[in-house]
Amino acid sequence: RRSGLNALQLVFDQRSVSIEYPAKDSAYAEGVMGPINNLNPFFASTDAEISAGKLIFSSLLSYDTNGRLQGEVAESYKIDASGKVYTVNIRPDVKWHDGKPLTADDIVFTINAMKNPATGSRHYSSWQSIEAVASGQYQVTFTLPTSYAPFASALTFPILPGHILGKIPPEQLQENDFSTKPVGSGPFKFVDLLTIDTNKDKKALQLTSNDDYWQGQPKLSRFSLYAYGSREDLANAVQRREVNAASGVKVAAIGLKNEDAVLNNGVFALLKTDSLILKDANIRKALARGLDRQKLRDQLGGKSVLEGPIINSQTPEASKVTQLSYNFATANKILDASKWLKNKDGIRTKGGQALELRVVAVDTSNYRKLTKLLVQQWRKLGIKMEVQLIDPEQIQQIILRPRAYDILVYELSMGGDPDGYAFWHSSQASDSGLNFSDYESPSADDALVTARGRTDIQSRDSKYETFAKNWVADVPAIALYRSSLNYTTTQGTNSLADEGALVGATDRYYNIIDWSSEQARTYNTP
Repeated sequence: RRSGLNALQLVFDQRSVSIEYPAKDSAYAEGVMGPINNLNPFFASTDAEISAGKLIFSSLLSYDTNGRLQGEVAESYKIDASGKVYTVNIRPDVKWHDGKPLTADDIVFTINAMKNPATGSRHYSSWQSIEAVASGQYQVTFTLPTSYAPFASALTFPILPGHILGKIPPEQLQENDFSTKPVGSGPFKFVDLLTIDTNKDKKALQLTSNDDYWQGQPKLSRFSLYAYGSREDLANAVQRREVNAASGVKVAAIGLKNEDAVLNNGVFALLKTDSLILKDANIRKALARGLDRQKLRDQLGGKSVLEGPIINSQTPEASKVTQLSYNFATANKILDASKWLKNKDGIRTKGGQALELRVVAVDTSNYRKLTKLLVQQWRKLGIKMEVQLIDPEQIQQIILRPRAYDILVYELSMGGDPDGYAFWHSSQASDSGLNFSDYESPSADDALVTARGRTDIQSRDSKYETFAKNWVADVPAIALYRSSLNYTTTQGTNSLADEGALVGATDRYYNIIDWSSEQARTYNTP
């Protein structure tokens, strides 16, 4: 009995003077939604492929875990007086995973590949009018056709190795062996891509730490990215401890930690301003007035506030402009004044026509719940609501391109810059554009265009304030909330930064060289 007590005392004494350090040879396994079919970041389309690109490749600039733009491969950059010429100095100590130096030629190669329509890059249209030249071994000069304030945020593209891909015809890049055996310059190097279960489209990307990474060797020796075909499989994987963490799901269980990182993504009820009923701004105003957004956010588990077309605090004055507040009585008065009157069944009609609106969203558990809550509130106004849920893979062709909806419940990736041109300028109200409200306003258009041409934040802010006021008055959409990245980890995992907000989901990797998964004890002499 005495010897047992002494043994316990010895263990206690050792623990009382020990310090925990991340194990030097530690591995981290993260589960994400797949599939993984292509590891060339030009062609990444799934969460898993985009995540892989962030781990393997580097960018000139990247967003930190507070949403601020920071230098990565770029050591510094300057803008000339015209606002049209950006000179970027790149770090001379960045190497490709094969040991070759990353130079200005690689940057120019990447830009020209993106610009070439034969490549098939989704960034093709964004770079057409921009010229990139190597003005030194470690310096690149970008020349824009006109001053464009958000340009720095475009320098977050993944850089490809020109010395490997330079002789590959652009039309063959997607099918080249590089797409399954990539060579990057990021914190982790490619080892293998394994198929675990063909029936469930489950694969495992095996990576090892880049010992020559410019920012320092990662604490993790190995990183595995497991791609799952369904969120249910992803959630089960972290519950079974098959992975250290799962990105994109929240799992409540003993020994698991849930974190929510707010994203610069906005979930909107996008109102098709040229539809038969919603072309009447009064109906749009009634929808905004009749929606208790705070109640909605509470019912969805406490979502972050978004009250307009600009991310909170991105611009000091413009972000203060908020959309119409909830007032159920006012909403009813607006509809009454518009001669949409309730019949004996409580449905509003005018001239024998029912006030009926079609709401469309992607068919996921989150959106099923969200649309149910939305239509519950709007039905109380006497509006007849039809709900259609569409497979995420089909929504582009079936719904978005033909604009087949009255109200689209959808998430917009708003980015790290307040520029909302892509979502609200009238030129983007086409089958290939992102102005899903088909919103047209000459005043809003002018403010958006002018703001793009000004580099100082005060001048931009005043223009975005004008735009926001027009947006609020016209009600082309209702901002519902900012979305979050749900991240579930097992005990002993140190990864996602606690502070701030992320511009995009893969910005969680900004501090990845400090991530760890296993703990080793070092005993100090008392």
